[in-house]
Amino acid sequence: MNVDTLFLLAGPRSAGKTKFIQDCGTFIGPDRRPPELQPFFEKALQVIHLADLDLHAGETYAALRLHADMFTPFAYLPACSEFYLRERLTVDNLRKYRRMESIGNARTIFALILRIPRRTVLRRWIARSAENRDTRVHTNLAHIYSDASGDALFDRLYDVWYEFIRSLGPAGVWDVEEQDGKYTLRRRV
Repeated sequence: MNVDTLFLLAGPRSAGKTKFIQDCGTFIGPDRRPPELQPFFEKALQVIHLADLDLHAGETYAALRLHADMFTPFAYLPACSEFYLRERLTVDNLRKYRRMESIGNARTIFALILRIPRRTVLRRWIARSAENRDTRVHTNLAHIYSDASGDALFDRLYDVWYEFIRSLGPAGVWDVEEQDGKYTLRRRV
């Protein structure tokens, strides 16, 4: 996949990435948007999910939004204890996910990281699983969201993604924080 300008929106599973993409123009008014992110807020800009990257191999895009579930690259890891999972949440393992190199091939990358508290994500994940009548529980994802591990594995997931994004030499990285249904963009140094 060849992309001139890639807008990467990454966040944990059930954090609200789809909702943010659908309604971001409402959530963050034009006066609160960094000029370089303006194309991200255009409804017509195509969205591709990280899990579908391989379906777009060889295609070329002037600009694109990439919807990245931060857990997806690690879903292939065998179920393991919290200790071993922490050791396996690495940038090297993230890079092993199919087509991740196509992200690094983008000429310009702007990253938006959806920062939602772990317990909020856990509640949303349980609600979504119940809505979808999903009776399967991914052991490693449960470890990451669990109160038993506190925020340690959840924060590790973010740390690995930040490290991966830094290695790509992005033009900019913003944290997108949600509070009371409202979003704030904060540029990372």
